Amino acid sequence: MKAQFYGIRRMLTGASALAATMMFAGQALAQDLLGQPTPGAIDLQPAASSLKRDAIWFHDIILMPIITVITLFVLGLLIWVVVRYNKKSNPVPAKFSHNTTIEIVWTVVPVIILMVIAIFSFRLLFAYNDMPKPYMTVKATGYQWYWGYEYPDQKISEIISIGLSEA
Repeated sequence: MKAQFYGIRRMLTGASALAATMMFAGQALAQDLLGQPTPGAIDLQPAASSLKRDAIWFHDIILMPIITVITLFVLGLLIWVVVRYNKKSNPVPAKFSHNTTIEIVWTVVPVIILMVIAIFSFRLLFAYNDMPKPYMTVKATGYQWYWGYEYPDQKISEIISIGLSEA
């Protein structure tokens, strides 16, 4: 009889969690997000420069496949270990504690992965150091309750920006 109530309680808990999720999901989608990241998306904002296009390429072509392969590999290993080495399938546990080959592999493979990522990311980081000459230089200074702007190229010393309520 107690097991029957446990099943009903479990079903009611799942139904209430689903109802709470459905109740608050509409509020998350009600916001206007033009030009901003979209909830639930993994893509980056649109590029406005060639450096940003390179950063998006690095993210989409280099990082995402590596992340996906590693995640699926770890998930597969985890499922295999849970199924293969549970108490029912393996009543007598193994007595060994080290495997030199496996330890070398799980040390060398991450180093190789990080080296591949470093090759592409350092090239991108060095490209960020070679910034093109800007069309206009603006020095923005934040004061306590307002902003100050200087335009050194146009020899304009400072423009004060005060909020609408004080203007």
